[in-house]
Amino acid sequence: MPGRTWTRSDVETVTTRAHAGEDASTRASTKRQGKTWTREGGDDDGTRAAKTPKLRAEARAFEPATQKAKREALEAKLRAVEREKAALREALERAAREKAEKKEREAAKVAETARRKVAAGNLLSGFRGVRKTVEDREEKLAKPVENVSPEEIERRAVRRVQLAGTDWQVLDLPPGSQKKWIVKNYRDLAKILHPDKCSAPGAKEAFQKLNKAYKALSGG
Repeated sequence: MPGRTWTRSDVETVTTRAHAGEDASTRASTKRQGKTWTREGGDDDGTRAAKTPKLRAEARAFEPATQKAKREALEAKLRAVEREKAALREALERAAREKAEKKEREAAKVAETARRKVAAGNLLSGFRGVRKTVEDREEKLAKPVENVSPEEIERRAVRRVQLAGTDWQVLDLPPGSQKKWIVKNYRDLAKILHPDKCSAPGAKEAFQKLNKAYKALSGG
């Protein structure tokens, strides 16, 4: 042990030499008694504690190989479980996003379908309104004018064309009417406003305005 020194001395006493006549067993005993051990250095508690080596702060406890292998295997399993949990969490989040996106697409599709239905309804309503207006005016034109002379009809037609602010008003049609109605109203008005047949003042100017409106609306 540290701090302890033992020294062996093989000393043969004088008595052994002086009594040479003694038997061998006595001499052997004397010789054994002459072999002694002595200790050098202190053995007090303070010295022992002072000479005991100190452990480093970063020193790790001894771990058997089997226990270390078990610990590493358990740590590997825990890491695998954590990876599986992360993959499952990512899959759930992705599924939730896809579900939300699908729901948004379906809602947008429903909204677009509703919008198209409303637009189609408005378009049909507009067509019905235009058609009814044209039909009503056709009926008025088809009916004979009672108590009105042909000269009065010509004057009224000339005056209406002269006061019209747009090409549609010149042809007495709502905006967006089909071309067949444009052609029909032009022909009906041309029969009334033609300068060779109409004697009302301003018939020539009204007929020219009618031709200009017809070309603009019919595309030529």
